[in-house]
Amino acid sequence: MLSIVFAVKTSYKYYIKKKSNWEDKMLKKTAFMIFALLFSLSFSTIPDDIDTQFDSMENVLIISIPHYTDDPSKHFINTISVLVNGDTLVKQRFLRQYSHEMQQGIYRIAGLKAGDEITVDAHCNKWGGLTMKFKVVRINKPGCKGKNCGLTIVKKELKNKN
Repeated sequence: MLSIVFAVKTSYKYYIKKKSNWEDKMLKKTAFMIFALLFSLSFSTIPDDIDTQFDSMENVLIISIPHYTDDPSKHFINTISVLVNGDTLVKQRFLRQYSHEMQQGIYRIAGLKAGDEITVDAHCNKWGGLTMKFKVVRINKPGCKGKNCGLTIVKKELKNKN
């Protein structure tokens, strides 16, 4: 009887020791995975600005989003949406980024007039996004003729999305 009790106690101690080693290994693996995830996310950046240019004679809107990445095929701005007065006119999805420094979209948007509000929404495939609002204004240009002549776009406000 004593030998059975001794065997059970020894087996239990071995089980507890084995279990705690397994738990230690799992804890270390979990901590490593969390650290690796946080480390990789520290290099992921959200877009911090949206630049626009508007050619009023051709009705072309050029959107440039500064967004640095080491690998434009793995970390990139994956969507650009353009809304005019709340209506979605463009929603473009990308499979990679234009360059290591920026994403760019060029869109023909006819019918813009002074007073229109343009909202540009850009999202990074790894982290978050940025929404900026712009206002279409008319500036006086000497010798300018035509209904779109002198239209330009100015920044109104921005909103980070994480």
